Amino acid sequence: MSTKSVIGSYQDIYHEINVERLGLFRLVGEMYSCKEVLYPGCSIHVTPSFVFPHVVYVDKSADAKAFFEDQAELMNFVMRKREYKRKPFIQFLHRDYSEVLPLQPESFDLLLSFFAGRIAPACKKYLRKGGLLLTNQRGEADSGFRLVAAIRFEGGKYKFVDEVVVPAREPSKKYLRQSARGFEYVENETYFVFEKRA
Repeated sequence: MSTKSVIGSYQDIYHEINVERLGLFRLVGEMYSCKEVLYPGCSIHVTPSFVFPHVVYVDKSADAKAFFEDQAELMNFVMRKREYKRKPFIQFLHRDYSEVLPLQPESFDLLLSFFAGRIAPACKKYLRKGGLLLTNQRGEADSGFRLVAAIRFEGGKYKFVDEVVVPAREPSKKYLRQSARGFEYVENETYFVFEKRA
């Protein structure tokens, strides 16, 4: 993967079709002050590093490995986009997240789980007690977690909503729409914030 394609790949897959979820990470970061983040099944979705200063990414795909290999260009890209003062810490593990990872137990504030499935059961040991799981899959959390918030994209921004009313809205299965700029992602997901109890 060339230097140009590191940024180009990210722009094509996430930025150009408006699927970065930057506002989601900002909202969670502002509300909960998370600093150390674990993102299994990340693909090349490096957006969390724009908001959180310490992120460990885990993915077994060759595309993700190639993307994260150009550390210099990736770091320059994140440095330009970051919303905090300190130098970003970015680590990539080319692994299957369901296997044992070379990480200290209970060393992260936030665990991200989007679309990959079964991340919480495999990786909750790396999350501190009181740490958070952010996921779009309500059933991802087991009894070791308690639901603390739900988030939706409404009126052009991400906002906290009453989780009691979440099941009342059927999510659309249409994720792309035609716009003047080409195709655009339609944000239909509800995101859930769970707190690790034990």
